[in-house]
Amino acid sequence: MTNLKNSGVSSWGFIACIIFISIGVGIFVWEKNTTPRVTVGEHTFDIIVAKTEVERERGLGYRTSLPKNTGMLFLFDTPRVQTFWMKGMQFPIDIIFIRDTTIVTIYKNVPFFPPDTPNSALPLYRSKEPADIVLEINAGLTDTYGIQEGDGVVVHNK
Repeated sequence: MTNLKNSGVSSWGFIACIIFISIGVGIFVWEKNTTPRVTVGEHTFDIIVAKTEVERERGLGYRTSLPKNTGMLFLFDTPRVQTFWMKGMQFPIDIIFIRDTTIVTIYKNVPFFPPDTPNSALPLYRSKEPADIVLEINAGLTDTYGIQEGDGVVVHNK
């Protein structure tokens, strides 16, 4: 065993190095474990959570795109028939309505409309059953990943 005092390495420097490494590893693990994610069937998406009424109202509207394996998750306190529209959307999406941990309704390849479309002309997309979670992902991904009504859903770190 080497004596630190005789090896020229400061014991305080060694301790400081261990502390900095521990903090760095801790931050990495904390960030990795707190990223909101949702697993649908066999696929996991990073998610943007719309928790407030303002965030829910805006949704993905006015964005030009969404990274492939990312979605927006809308959380509601109690299950009810949820109604969504494509106001301000600039790209097509799949809309997944969820109750507890099960998909109850999917709308695939929901198109977007020109920005000057009157609100009254925008179609409404309703869940077939009460839902307390809604997930929006890029159009076509429900088919790509084989996501179907009845599939299980796990929300991580919401």
